[in-house]
Amino acid sequence: MGLFGRKYIYVFVCFPGGRHFYCYRTNDRSIRVNDRVIVPAGAEEKAAIVTHVGVYEKKNVPYPLDKTKKVIRKAIIGESSAQRAADMRIPIDISVKRVKTANGYADAVTDRDERRALRKRYKDKSRYRIVETKPVSKAYSITNRIEDRRSRRTGIWYKEEHLFGKAVYRCSRCGARYTSRQAVCPKCRSENGRIKNDPVWVDEMSLYDGE
Repeated sequence: MGLFGRKYIYVFVCFPGGRHFYCYRTNDRSIRVNDRVIVPAGAEEKAAIVTHVGVYEKKNVPYPLDKTKKVIRKAIIGESSAQRAADMRIPIDISVKRVKTANGYADAVTDRDERRALRKRYKDKSRYRIVETKPVSKAYSITNRIEDRRSRRTGIWYKEEHLFGKAVYRCSRCGARYTSRQAVCPKCRSENGRIKNDPVWVDEMSLYDGE
């Protein structure tokens, strides 16, 4: 068991031309990002490219140990014509980002501005392939959660519309204010799905008229 408990190696892979990531376990510590591996996929064995490698304690593994299949082995470059012809670039899903929540982590859908910045970031990097699995119309929604035992914290955004200046989003849980809406409040980690308008400009107009 060791002083700090057993560690488990998880690898995330994508199949050639694919748009989604899949998780496997391995005992091979030599596997790195960009390596090609052979993994079980249904009744077949398929080649895939490694997009992420992580080492976790049992309580923090991204998927249950008993439900996660194992990597069979590293692939041999050129062992099949299909592999040589396959698009083995690393897929970058710019439609989803990982965010920290009050009870773990979650995947949130990105907005147009975030996608524009990511396209610019990966534009000239030939080993990456940009994909979008979620429509921008679903921006700020949570698509997947990796939770611990703490309870969820939820709230709403109050949209403060001012007479002069840009609108501000205020978290109903902690009162923190931001110039743009997000899926999770960066301060208190509350999942704020809804928006409620708070027309601050009405009070500002009253003050303006009274001068």
